[in-house]
Amino acid sequence: PAAYVVDEARLAPQLGFRLALQVPASTSTAQLATQLTQWTGLSVAELDRVVDLVPGRTWAGVWGEDNKILTTGAGTDIEVLVPADISSRSLQLAQAFTASEGYHAFSYGFQGAVDDRNEPQAAVDMARSSGRPAIRTRSYLVGGNVLPVTTPDGKPYAMVGRDSTVISAFHLDERNAFSNDAIMTRFNEMRAAGTMTVELANSTAAKLRQAGLRAGQTEGIIFAVKLDLTRDIIASDLNLPREAFVEVTQPEFHID
Repeated sequence: PAAYVVDEARLAPQLGFRLALQVPASTSTAQLATQLTQWTGLSVAELDRVVDLVPGRTWAGVWGEDNKILTTGAGTDIEVLVPADISSRSLQLAQAFTASEGYHAFSYGFQGAVDDRNEPQAAVDMARSSGRPAIRTRSYLVGGNVLPVTTPDGKPYAMVGRDSTVISAFHLDERNAFSNDAIMTRFNEMRAAGTMTVELANSTAAKLRQAGLRAGQTEGIIFAVKLDLTRDIIASDLNLPREAFVEVTQPEFHID
């Protein structure tokens, strides 16, 4: 396990929490428990009180804060939101689309490292081993680019990195998630609200061309609409109204 996992186990008795450490089925939990007593200085009895070793397909601890989102509501059990399985093409298009914006995180494989490392499977395994429901989101949301917050009067909302919106839009488009009727309806709504401008259409088209796609103003309009529809889907994945979704720039992998 990572050094900080050992530190967490060592501090758990003082802080009063239990640590769940998922280990591959091929790893001997008895041997690992013995090593943890040596590394932490805890007795077997102390370790048993504060650490749960749960079997899974992969190690889940190093990126446990990134590979899932935990959500709950009044009177409901904790649910594990597992990010959509994105393709390399969607990731590459998103990275090229945003290359000229100047404030995106290009470390850690842009925003696809959680997917690259098979972390979603680790999240599913952890949910299964802890008896929690695992829900695959339609959009690509990971712990590093979603920050749940509340208003002063206690209402929930979420800050989501723009990287997630762009990747999710290409992913959803690849899955044919946007119907012509939905696109036309949203276009009319955006035009009526004054948010569909010539400047937006042209700048979106330019970014599509930057990503290697053929695009004129019409294609720019359509993809700008798809980006807006994607924000609806992200809000829905988080069980929030659209007005509670706030998109922010993301100069680093973690927006927090």
